[in-house]
Amino acid sequence: MFDSRQNKGQTALVIIIVLILVVVLAYFLSAPAKTKIDMAYKEATTWTADNIQKDPVGYLTWALGEINVTANKIEAREIALKTKQKELEAGLVEKNTKLEQEKKALEIGKSAYLEASKNNSFPTTINGVVFKEIELKTKIVKANQNIQNIGKFIATYQTSLNTIKSKLSEITNKKFEIDNLKVKLSSDLELAKLQKTVSDLPELSTNFNTIKYTAEALSDINGIKTDSLPDLSDLVSNNNTSLIDEEFAKIMSN
Repeated sequence: MFDSRQNKGQTALVIIIVLILVVVLAYFLSAPAKTKIDMAYKEATTWTADNIQKDPVGYLTWALGEINVTANKIEAREIALKTKQKELEAGLVEKNTKLEQEKKALEIGKSAYLEASKNNSFPTTINGVVFKEIELKTKIVKANQNIQNIGKFIATYQTSLNTIKSKLSEITNKKFEIDNLKVKLSSDLELAKLQKTVSDLPELSTNFNTIKYTAEALSDINGIKTDSLPDLSDLVSNNNTSLIDEEFAKIMSN
């Protein structure tokens, strides 16, 4: 008797395996079968228009939970962008301050060089620091180089700030849409629970999908980064006098 049951169990298992193989082969070898299987799977696993009409309470409960998750993601993205905005604004203040310092250093260096060159009085002293002619040239070239680099940083920071402000504006608008959608979903859910007809469910479903997908895109956007700038310190190396002289001549001719 035990052997009989075991044989029946094995036979059933074989039949199941064969049926699975038939379905798999039909899926890959028959276009009509594949289409029917895909449609059946979609019908069973997604909120199609028919499924929404059959179970409005289930759909509205699910949609409300999904939009709350999306709202949290948008909120987190907004906080991250505002934090980055503050960092960039502080960086702009710092770079602008440094820019003015370098411009002042450049003008002082140029004036000191012209004076010492006219009077043939090298080495010369600036703010208690003694400079040979090549040292002063190097200081002037470096100050000019710093001015150019800081200007690039400022332009990059400003571009990034403009991008962040634009994204924050989009997020503000999207949060408003999400809040309105949450109110609508909650209201319709209460109606559905009372077994009252929710007439605009198809339109609501379309609106939900649009808002959710666009909000997800905003929340998943890559972080905004500032471009790195090249290190040009070799140009002002004391050992590279030919390049220093070349750059120095350009600066003094302006």
